[in-house]
Amino acid sequence: MKNLILFLLFLGFEVTKAQEGKGRILGQLVDESESPVPAATIFISNEEHNYASITNSQGYFVFLSIPLGNYTLKALKRGMSNFIPKKISLNAAQTLRLDLALGDKSETVMLAELTQAKSKETSKPAAQKKPVQSEVKLASTAQSKKESSSVASEKEKKPVENSEPLEVAAAKVQELKRIEAEAEALENSISETVEKEAEIIGGIEAVMAKINYPETAINFKIQGKVVVKLNLDSKGMISSVTLLKTAHPLLNEEAVRVLTEEAKFSPAEQGGKPVASSIVVPLNFSIKKVTW
Repeated sequence: MKNLILFLLFLGFEVTKAQEGKGRILGQLVDESESPVPAATIFISNEEHNYASITNSQGYFVFLSIPLGNYTLKALKRGMSNFIPKKISLNAAQTLRLDLALGDKSETVMLAELTQAKSKETSKPAAQKKPVQSEVKLASTAQSKKESSSVASEKEKKPVENSEPLEVAAAKVQELKRIEAEAEALENSISETVEKEAEIIGGIEAVMAKINYPETAINFKIQGKVVVKLNLDSKGMISSVTLLKTAHPLLNEEAVRVLTEEAKFSPAEQGGKPVASSIVVPLNFSIKKVTW
C-alpha cells in the first residue's frame, strides 16, 4: 500500500496581511511520476478546527488564515492510494510550504529541521582526542585521506538524487505566490449578501445518494451532524472548505468527500451576474439514513 511523503519547506514569503495568531499553508500534490494530482482534497484538522482545500489543475492548494497549532493532514481523492496521516505544525506569522508526493515510504522528511540540525552539528567544537603514538597517528591520517578520496570519488560518480533545477524551483515559488494571490483575491470578493443564493445542482438529494456511510461508523453506531461551509467562485467551483460543526472524524471526512467530489454547484448571482459566494450545507448522519 502506497503512502504519502511530505517534504516540509519554509518559504520566504512575507505574511503581512495575515491576521495575528494565524498562518498560511501552500503546496502541491504530485504522483510518483511527479505529475500534478488535480481535484484532490487536502484536509487538515485538530480538536478545534477542520479545513479543506481542493488542488487545482496543477496540483496546487492554499490555506489562508489558519489558526496556529498542530494539525493532522490527509489527502483525499477517490481512487487514490491510502496513506498514513501526517502531523504538521503552523507557527506565528508563517507561510508553510508543503510539497506532497505519493510514494512507497511513510516517513516524514522535514528538510527545514534537518538543515537546522546539520547547522548546529557543524557549529559544535570538535571533540578533543586523547594523544596517541606518532606511528598510529600517521597511519590513521593516511587511511583517512584514502577513505575520504574514495568517498569523494563515489560522490562524483553518483548523481545527486531528488535535486531540482534552480529555475524549476524558482518557477514553482512564483506559481505558488500567484496561486496565493488569487486565493486571497477570491476570498475578499465573496459576497455575503446576494440576490440569488448558490445552489446544489440536483438538490441535497443528489448529495445524499452519493454518501458512503463509513463501515466502521455503522459497526460502532456512530452518528452526528456535520455543518460544512463551502466558498465558491463565480463558476460554482469550490475554493475552500470549513467545517462549522463537526461530529466523529469519520463522518467529517465523508461529509467533505461527498461535497467536494460528488456535488456540483450553481453560483450565486448579483445584478444578474454570477458572483463568488459561500454556501452552508448541514448533513445529519444516522445509521439508517442521512438527512439534510
